[in-house]
Amino acid sequence: MQRGRKPQGSGFLHQVPGGSSDYRGVALVTLDIQAVAATRRDASALARSARQALVHACRARFANTEGYLGAFRDVSGLPTELRGAGPADDPHTFFRFQGTYQCVVRPAK
Repeated sequence: MQRGRKPQGSGFLHQVPGGSSDYRGVALVTLDIQAVAATRRDASALARSARQALVHACRARFANTEGYLGAFRDVSGLPTELRGAGPADDPHTFFRFQGTYQCVVRPAK
């Protein structure tokens, strides 16, 4: 990837089952980020950028009308590449990286 060039591809973030909450409505949610791109380099860069955006949002205590973010924790570490079980299952028409993280979500005040 050229310096200053933004990675091309798609990123997906969704909450996965599990997590917990307490009587105040403070929840620990588990989030899955997947990045898909035509090149391995772009997919990796996009996944790392998405992770960094989530870290920044938690540090900044991003808020909306439903609540705000709190502490961030890596579950899987840095994003890793997902591949098929064998070469025939993975023709590399696209590359995919995944990372799993946890965030504290607090209700609006």
